[in-house]
Amino acid sequence: MSKELSKLPPRIQRFRLRLTRFSPEVKHVSGKSQITADTLSRASTRGPCKTDLDLYDDVLALSDQTIKSLPVTPGRLMEIITKQKADPEILEVRRFCTTRWPAYMPENTLLKQYWTNQQHFTIVNDLLLYNDRIVIPRDLRLDILNRLHESHLGINKCKALAQTSVWWPNISSQIEDMVRKCQTCAKLRPEVREPLLPSSIPERPWIRVAMDLFDYKGNTYLVVTDYYSRKPFFFMCHQQTQVHICHPWHTDNVISDNGPQFASTEFRKFAQEWGFVHTTSSPRYPQSNGAAERVDIHGKENRYKESQQQNFNQRHRAKELPELDPGDTIYIKDLKREAVVVEQHHSPRSYLVRTSQQTTPLRRNRRHLVATPREQPPTTERDETPTIPRNTPSPNRPDYHTSKCGRTIRPPDRLDL
Repeated sequence: MSKELSKLPPRIQRFRLRLTRFSPEVKHVSGKSQITADTLSRASTRGPCKTDLDLYDDVLALSDQTIKSLPVTPGRLMEIITKQKADPEILEVRRFCTTRWPAYMPENTLLKQYWTNQQHFTIVNDLLLYNDRIVIPRDLRLDILNRLHESHLGINKCKALAQTSVWWPNISSQIEDMVRKCQTCAKLRPEVREPLLPSSIPERPWIRVAMDLFDYKGNTYLVVTDYYSRKPFFFMCHQQTQVHICHPWHTDNVISDNGPQFASTEFRKFAQEWGFVHTTSSPRYPQSNGAAERVDIHGKENRYKESQQQNFNQRHRAKELPELDPGDTIYIKDLKREAVVVEQHHSPRSYLVRTSQQTTPLRRNRRHLVATPREQPPTTERDETPTIPRNTPSPNRPDYHTSKCGRTIRPPDRLDL
């Protein structure tokens, strides 16, 4: 009884209209216990009485109000009615509404979904409705999908907008495909959190260490963290040159970021001389070097707080992102550019990508890369709509370069005498 009157099937609407003057309390009683109602149903009158005629007027008033409340212009409404009469599927549904629906429909698969929802269809002013929603013919469905996603709303918002005005079979799944294939939504959609990759504990101390540089009150410090004991060591650096950080550590593996001090030739030679493997984290992703990043000047949190992986994933809704293959078109979030995947880096969740403005591959973490879908317009069931090519750049347009932050670099216009 709490459902809106316009959302009910026509048969239930007529029953609710009779009860609008009352505030009934609904209780379920089995049919075998309703002796009086069962007897009266078998002794019905042949002709309509005055109450039935009054109810007919109320139904007409409700139907007219439903048509007036539809979010459609009169011209567009006449176009929909014309397209409905030209659609063979909707013609069959209109015929069933005026005559009678068959008891079974096992052969025609296209009308199967209409037959399942037969109690919701009605014809008002020559317009086929699904409750208070317009049944859209096949020729207009692609245009309606584009109008629903014109503001680039999400899946739930587009479904809620469609539930207020239009209906056709499989409309929910087609809206989901439309939103997932939208390139604009894919570029702006935030990536889901990936599951935590906890580092394994070595068998003995100083097998694996993490290094990082940080500034505090004008001084530069080198912090070295042992993966076995999680104990930090701090060293003040008077100069941030490559040679000053090459402290002789007897270790097998050193993990650091991609700072110029660690990516220099001197540090690479230092690693070869002392025989340890130097592993770098993904650029602009300090979380991958968390063993060193977590340590600050006060020495807080000497050990990581470990928790169960399952509880952590449920709490933060972490989920593995799909792997990228070489040649996939992606969008770099921090550079705001489109690029192509060259290959996967040997480090976990790290890829080498190449943009159209640069020849040298860039290294980025999977979190910064958004897989853009191929340009493909949505189709509805049997119809195929040819793709419309986007505006191609003019051949006379000058070739400008861009900076790292995305700003266009134009050469100065000088006076040439």
